[in-house]
Amino acid sequence: MDKIYSQFDLLSFKKVAIFAFLLGDLIFFNTIYRNFTSLEFYNQIIEILLQVRPDIQGGFNEDIKFQLLALYKNALIFLLGMAFIYHLFVNFLWWKGKYVARGYLALYAWTAGPLITLAGFFSLFDSPIKALAYLIVGLLFLFCAIGMGYFREKNPKEKKGSKPPKRSVR
Repeated sequence: MDKIYSQFDLLSFKKVAIFAFLLGDLIFFNTIYRNFTSLEFYNQIIEILLQVRPDIQGGFNEDIKFQLLALYKNALIFLLGMAFIYHLFVNFLWWKGKYVARGYLALYAWTAGPLITLAGFFSLFDSPIKALAYLIVGLLFLFCAIGMGYFREKNPKEKKGSKPPKRSVR
């Protein structure tokens, strides 16, 4: 891995990592949207709702189902859009050198990378296309996570050469 990361300086790594984060977000959010707005998934939700609340069976016609599906899709688009805008903002802050943004992205990459990669392996036989999307996103995030450790930036509040204060043991 050192050979790969040695080809970058901090600025060029940030460019590649931000592109990878945003591409990964787009792929992952698209996959979430496709999975959770499929008609099959929606019909399962409606069936569960009718089992839990059988009293609404009579007032639940096809027109209401269609309107609820439209509302559900719009709410999901809004939430995914807000998450993407938030990630754009965090990536911008990291680009500007804000240490807290680096911490958020490192945590995000270290949690999302292995989990999404694992989800890709688990869905390999069910849906190879979805598995491939998950594997690409997971590996992109792992690349960014490892690279953020390779290009470790100093906390601007730490003084150069300072050591953390000693704790007294009681």
